[in-house]
Amino acid sequence: MIIVTGATGQLGRAIVKGLLRRVPATQVGASCRDPEKAAALAALGVRVRKGDFDDEATLTHAFEGATQVLLVSSNARAYGGDAVAQHRTAIAAARKAGARRLLYTSHMAASAASQFSPMLDHAATEAFDSAPLSSRPTCQFAPSVGCASPGGALGHRPGGTHTEPGVPASAKATSSRQAAKTSEPRQKLQSVSPAQVR
Repeated sequence: MIIVTGATGQLGRAIVKGLLRRVPATQVGASCRDPEKAAALAALGVRVRKGDFDDEATLTHAFEGATQVLLVSSNARAYGGDAVAQHRTAIAAARKAGARRLLYTSHMAASAASQFSPMLDHAATEAFDSAPLSSRPTCQFAPSVGCASPGGALGHRPGGTHTEPGVPASAKATSSRQAAKTSEPRQKLQSVSPAQVR
């Protein structure tokens, strides 16, 4: 099952709808703070569960049965919250749920030296690489700018064909289709370019 966080937000909802054009609704889960706002997704057959970035227990429940989790980045900083802590909580919940792949919507300009505060959060989240490979899901960081086809990065092809998503062997994979065909584990987190998620 593929779980998408922030499924009632603009990006999260668009990703869920894009996935529904590629895979059956029974393979898609939506995680959001207020499940009532995702009633339309539930009516389409999507599993909707409460998932709050500030409450790891809700995320672990929302991610139950996930093979892949798409972590749509938090904008908590805009409201005085700690987006990096929220991302860390979500990543921990994905580990606990046994997800084999974690994708995170980062940004092409993510940098610890950026003057634009959201880029600091993206850079800090991308720096999470402290746990051994065996205790964390494979993680890819997909810039949210230019990601026209999130389903491709999740190992799905147009027309509903599903490919079991292996783990890209290197940062040189030129497309998500190539990434989906390999099963060699990576040793480090890698960035994903917009070309790789199309």
